[in-house]
Amino acid sequence: MPLLLSLIVFCVLLAGLPSLTPAATTSATQGVALTSLYWDCCKASCSWEDHGSFVGNPVNTCGINGTRQTDWNLGSGCGDGESFSCQDQTPWSVNNTFSYGFVGALIDGYLERTWCCGCYELEFTTAPVKGKRIVVQASNSNYDSTGHSVFNIGIPGGYDYASACAKQFGQSDINGKENDGVLTRDQCDLLPDTLRSGCYWRFDWLLNARKPNLLTDHDFVVPPGSGRLALLN
Repeated sequence: MPLLLSLIVFCVLLAGLPSLTPAATTSATQGVALTSLYWDCCKASCSWEDHGSFVGNPVNTCGINGTRQTDWNLGSGCGDGESFSCQDQTPWSVNNTFSYGFVGALIDGYLERTWCCGCYELEFTTAPVKGKRIVVQASNSNYDSTGHSVFNIGIPGGYDYASACAKQFGQSDINGKENDGVLTRDQCDLLPDTLRSGCYWRFDWLLNARKPNLLTDHDFVVPPGSGRLALLN
């Protein structure tokens, strides 16, 4: 499948294509950003109906048993609710230099309603993954950093600050350890079967590049009037 077609298909996996709000009048976002990794099992911020300009539905959510939910007003599993991130929102590689994934985003100077469900091409500019590229969809938002753009990649076994993974999958040697997560590839085997491939990706493709943050260049284009997402060349 051609790269552009693959991207368009990918961008509708979680939700309908978003439209830009009046707050964002430019058609492209380019620059240097920071990235890290996380996996907290919480309901994603872009899963709330009022957090984005969705053409279709917000980002999918799942229950404890992995079943898709249709009530976007259900509370997050990070609180008293029963709504969690879905287990298929994990990264995967196409080859040694190109992957797809999902991120918690913050685009400096833009509003959440602009970036929710948007697709971005990131190119890593620091070792050990310098030159590798990944196309990501913003399924979540990251307000932990300000003053610069951030793309935190959702990777099973990443830092879990709220212990929602223990609620979703049960207490384990990994789930429930706040701000710790998987430290070695072998520990990926301690995760549920549905999350292991995304965890392996961190070590096999991302080469365990983690904190400190990596520099990236990010591109985002919505061709005027088309309502479709495309990559910058």
